[in-house]
This record gives sequence, C-alpha cells and structure tokens, in this order.
Amino acid sequence: MIVQDPRDLRRSSRIVISIPVEVMGRDADGNEIREVTTTKYVNKHGGLLFVEQPFPLGAEVFVGIPHVERKQKCKVVWVSKERDERGRYSIGVELERAENFWGVQFPPEDWVAPMQVPLAGAAAGPILPPSASDDHEQRMIRAILNSLIAVLEEKGVVTRRELAEMFKRMSREDASARSRSGPKTETLDPPQ
Repeated sequence: MIVQDPRDLRRSSRIVISIPVEVMGRDADGNEIREVTTTKYVNKHGGLLFVEQPFPLGAEVFVGIPHVERKQKCKVVWVSKERDERGRYSIGVELERAENFWGVQFPPEDWVAPMQVPLAGAAAGPILPPSASDDHEQRMIRAILNSLIAVLEEKGVVTRRELAEMFKRMSREDASARSRSGPKTETLDPPQ
C-alpha cells in the first residue's frame, strides 16, 4: 500500500476538532463500508478521519455531517499504516469542492476569499454597519462553544447529538411555558 505524508498535501490551515461524520465508500474488494466516526483535523480542502476499516488510497468516498444534513464526495489521499491506541486507522480525505464544508464558525484567514481593497483614488465601499462587531462577537462565542463541545465529546461527557436534543427539549419547554402564561393584556371597561 502506498502511503503519502499528509503534510505534503495540506493547502490550508488545519483545525483540531472532533466533528461527528459518516463515511461511505468501498473497500479494496468492492464491499460497501459505512461508518459513523469523527474527524481529528479539518481544513478547507479536506480532513483527517478515524475509521475502523481503512479505505484504499485513491478511493472515492462520501463524507456526511448528519447533524447538519451535509454530504460531499471526497478522495482518500492518505491512509495510516497502523492503528491508534483505540484500534482505529486514520484516513486523509480531499473534498471535491474546497469550502468550509465542516461548518467551522470562525475559520482561519486562508479559508475565506481575501477582501478586495480598492485601488488608490477609487471610491471605497460603504463602512460596515455597527452590527458587524456584534456578529463578530457571536462568531467568537460560537467558536469557543464548538471547542468546548469538542472537548466534552472527546472526553465522553456528552455528544453533539445529546446536546442538540437537550436544547430542542429546553426550547419546547420554554415555548410551552410562554404559551401557558399567554400575553399579558389588560381589559378596560367600556365607557358608560
């Protein structure tokens, strides 16, 4: 089996993050493989995933992110020679379309297109509205929360799916409590 060093293939900054994914493809004998697993690293062009059964180098696979219903075709560009301490192989996959497929809330600069700077003497565009800084804060908070969730998930404390279900339940309970209390309105007696 030919194994390439994944450092030779990296074209954008990688992020250490555990994202639940489903990998689908075929092994060297043509048998279908479907695994629910996690990422170890991701970048704009691909990622490193843990798998129980290695896919052949060069194989076409589909990687899906179930909690956001996203799927993309990928190519296996690297396969680990040995299993890790949990008995898993690692595979490097290259996304068919380089983008923020992973849904990283605060991606590195080399994941996004550079801003166009106007030429000297050209009219500059409008100034960003004040709400842009609020949006930046929200992105920062999401990035911090995603990192925290990844650590909790890696330590086995809770999964993203469990957290999503918990938030849905809390939302339903909150909406139910609001509907029971109803809007507060005062009734006035008609004038006599």
